[in-house]
Amino acid sequence: MSGGMDPGKHLEPRQRELDTLRALSMLYIVGYYHVQAFWLVALPPILATMIARIVLAFFCLLSGHLLASRYRLETTGDVGRFYGRRILRIYPLYFLALSAFLALELIPLSAYVRGVFLLHVYLQKPLLTLWFVSLLFFLYALTPLYLLKPSPRKTLLLTMALYLPALLVRPYASGYLVAFGLGIFLAQQPGVKNLFLRPLWPTVAASALLMIGMGFVVVRKNVGEAGLWQQLFGVAFFVAAVPFVMFLSRVTTLIVPWRIVSLVSRASFALYLFHRVFYKLVLKPYCPPSHTITSQLYLLCVLLPAAILVAHGVQIGYDRAMEKLFPAGPRCSTS
Repeated sequence: MSGGMDPGKHLEPRQRELDTLRALSMLYIVGYYHVQAFWLVALPPILATMIARIVLAFFCLLSGHLLASRYRLETTGDVGRFYGRRILRIYPLYFLALSAFLALELIPLSAYVRGVFLLHVYLQKPLLTLWFVSLLFFLYALTPLYLLKPSPRKTLLLTMALYLPALLVRPYASGYLVAFGLGIFLAQQPGVKNLFLRPLWPTVAASALLMIGMGFVVVRKNVGEAGLWQQLFGVAFFVAAVPFVMFLSRVTTLIVPWRIVSLVSRASFALYLFHRVFYKLVLKPYCPPSHTITSQLYLLCVLLPAAILVAHGVQIGYDRAMEKLFPAGPRCSTS
């Protein structure tokens, strides 16, 4: 770091920790979950899937926290501007990734058409990793309900009111709705936010023990399968994990140079969108899946850093294009 300056010094400690959480979560999805066949030692598949769901729930928590911290919606004009900014933030890059999926035959044309109109969250049709973007838009559609005349009480009541129909109609989306509502609630309640985002040692220890116990239940009782009980268990697992994961983010912030964390955090959205495209083009043709030292070194030392750098470049290019096209518009780097 030139001149001994910390490029993240201007950020508040909590914001740095949230950015670190975003980076760690993305590295799990991109560097482990979708390339398990390359790892010498792998988690039981059902546990790996449960952790992946929890990681994506943390993205929903971060998104809800950021939106509630940044936006104040008072009029229909505010709501319109909010939707416009969210569309500019996500849809163009998503459409580009979706088109690349079709070109590389990762998805059929029917899935592409559904994806263009963000219908997967409503139709419960698979779309590889890009299904999560349609879920984000679903949560964004609900956001004005939270942020028009906001209050912590309203946030809790609205989340509970929405959770039951989501659990019955779209079970897989219900846990993400809870995480999103929790993020908004934490932004509105400083005391509770401190408990969750900067927990004390007893809370961290209890969180770690609960995670271990629940992980054991996931493996032994096969609770990763779809169903109402499994969805309820997943929500409990996520809530129990929040204090320990935030503690892990804080420790990582202290250990890992901020330039690295910031780079991965800013690249996270583009990395999520395009990593399957990158792996399709670079990983499998030259390094077929195998549990060997060579394949794992190639993944960790060559491919993953390259994917992060490419995604960072894509995101920076997109941000600059948006700034030129819409000078008064939002930055589009992270959410």
